[in-house]
Amino acid sequence: MWRAYSISQVRDADFCLLAQGELLMEKAAYGLANKVLCDLRAKDCKIPGSTVLLLVGSGNNGGDALYAGAYLARRGVQVTALCATQVHQAGKEAAIRAGVQLYVSPTLEQVAKLAQAAGIWIDGVLGIGAQGALRAPYVSWWEILIQARESASVPATVYALDVPSGIDADTGRVYSPVLPADVTVTMGCVKPGLLMPETQSLVGEIKVVDLGYERVLLGDPVAQVLTVSDFIDIFPYPKQDAHKYTRGVLGMITGSPSYKGAAVLGVGGALNTGVGMVRYWGAASDLVINTYPEVVTALGRVDALVLGSGWDESVLAEQVLTQLKLNAELPEVLPVVLDAKAMWKVASLRQHLGDAVQLVPILTPHRAELNRLGVYLGLGNAEEIENLALASLAVMVAKEVQGIVVAKGPVTVIAQPVGVQWVNLAAPAKLATAGTGDVLAGIIGALIATTKERTMPKLAEIAALGVFLHSRAGMKMQGVRAGELAEQIPLLLQEFLGDNWDKLDSKRIEIK
Repeated sequence: MWRAYSISQVRDADFCLLAQGELLMEKAAYGLANKVLCDLRAKDCKIPGSTVLLLVGSGNNGGDALYAGAYLARRGVQVTALCATQVHQAGKEAAIRAGVQLYVSPTLEQVAKLAQAAGIWIDGVLGIGAQGALRAPYVSWWEILIQARESASVPATVYALDVPSGIDADTGRVYSPVLPADVTVTMGCVKPGLLMPETQSLVGEIKVVDLGYERVLLGDPVAQVLTVSDFIDIFPYPKQDAHKYTRGVLGMITGSPSYKGAAVLGVGGALNTGVGMVRYWGAASDLVINTYPEVVTALGRVDALVLGSGWDESVLAEQVLTQLKLNAELPEVLPVVLDAKAMWKVASLRQHLGDAVQLVPILTPHRAELNRLGVYLGLGNAEEIENLALASLAVMVAKEVQGIVVAKGPVTVIAQPVGVQWVNLAAPAKLATAGTGDVLAGIIGALIATTKERTMPKLAEIAALGVFLHSRAGMKMQGVRAGELAEQIPLLLQEFLGDNWDKLDSKRIEIK
């Protein structure tokens, strides 16, 4: 699991490690240099004779770059460095001793010429403590470098040190111009800004250099990214004595006369994820039952709900909620996945359910829907909302509704009122088709219904698990149909959980 920590947490960790005598700058520089050398070997490039251009700022980030340049120069790499008037003194001396050629306050002609001559550029200008855009002289360098890279038949490979200059390491806010990196070598831990949707086209591959932070980092991470091994650990497995009610019962009021297929897709996502029972009460009962005869239409107990997928104007949310209150057996803590038109009904849902039920809304908007929600909830006007970073807006909406927001997109952010908790980086473009969001709502609803712990952090984690499963199922699709997406889920679960599923089987009787 990738865990991203705030810059204040990182600074505290640096302080502790430096007090223990750790040589953090040297370790960071070695990690960067080693990544460059490994990549050169992987491309069958000769190390001696390779050319590297260092872009050196005045702070510690520039010092890291100079030390890295010294390591590379000692391995036979031809290294030059562009520096402003002030740079890290010890790093500068180490670079000069190793044979790095420094250009202090270079002319723009020199910048262009040296950039053209180098196959690798290392961005060491602004570090994690910087805020705001590049200033002179760097902004002039960047204009030349960006233009040179765009016009080159074989562009230079760009390595960013810790974070591409111009990106806020905490928030991911982008201050133009930014030189897009092919690789970002970040020190000690992932920085939250590297995971945000707005930065994904700018950070490239992310490589973390181990500095020993795990010994001294304090507090919870501000964002996390799941891996397959995490999925295996977190998945809500049924117990050996499980039955359909202990496996979780999901109630679904989805679909409408205009959009019956949305109901089928969402139910398919839920059933294929492994919930104990689906109760369906929407407007597409005949089509749902014909497709999935195991679905129950009778009212009764549920552990979680999915509302809204495929609703049209004929679906009156208030009537739906009154029906639930009168006829459905609801738990004291009720997670409800709200998709499409139902996302605007959080207040009504709370009002109809009353104080006896503690509602935990889980909203699943894409960016346009999230913007409209922001305006609807009074968080700003349309222009102000449009200019907010996705993660910031998701947290604001989560605070307002006191729930969880799954902000869908190529990068999906899962936020709760205290902040962003999870980020999913793996969504393929073929998920951008009609109906895939309906499947996601069913997946998340099934996992939520199966989960016994009902705290906000746990439900956010399970929502992230659903997003991860959804995106990986998308990767397995041969085409782009949402129906195929639901069909991939059991195959993917068997791939991820095979050994663990087998352990839940009854003891086999050996016949001799």
